Amino acid sequence: MTGAECETQDLLIRPFGDEDLDAFAAILTDPETMKHWPATPDRQAAEHWIAQQQNLYARPGLGRSVLIDKHSGAIIGDAGVLRLELMGKERNDLGYILDVRFHGRGLGTQAAMAMRDHAFAQGLPDLWANMAVDHPASRRVAEKVGMHRIATYRNPRNLDKETLLFGLKADGSVPRA
Repeated sequence: MTGAECETQDLLIRPFGDEDLDAFAAILTDPETMKHWPATPDRQAAEHWIAQQQNLYARPGLGRSVLIDKHSGAIIGDAGVLRLELMGKERNDLGYILDVRFHGRGLGTQAAMAMRDHAFAQGLPDLWANMAVDHPASRRVAEKVGMHRIATYRNPRNLDKETLLFGLKADGSVPRA
């Protein structure tokens, strides 16, 4: 198995390759892009991130894929599913990182929809998304892909920030927290 390979109106989505490190590290190390994370990752973290995704591709529906803007050919972020502990339970977390220079164009929503569809097609029974309460753009993406707000909690993985938890089952229903 490999990571997701698909496209949307404006994005090419494919598995990470080692050659993506420089472009992705520039995004991951940008303090403005990563302002909702507990700390801005460094280049070594970006290298580890890519290796982690490549290892996850063997598990159906898991791993994040690189996002490429069709119009410029630029790598602009990533999206996909990781197994994370959210509110005390292991969950299939749908995540997306988008270079701040590409915000406000609907690209995060396109990526999240494609990854949602890929994850469900690969047999994942549900998806979850978490974001700091002060990240309204991420919340809107979760809502646009059909997720339902499930809870608010203090996230120990993110400096105990107040965090929103959204969920969606493969059949479109609302999962239980």
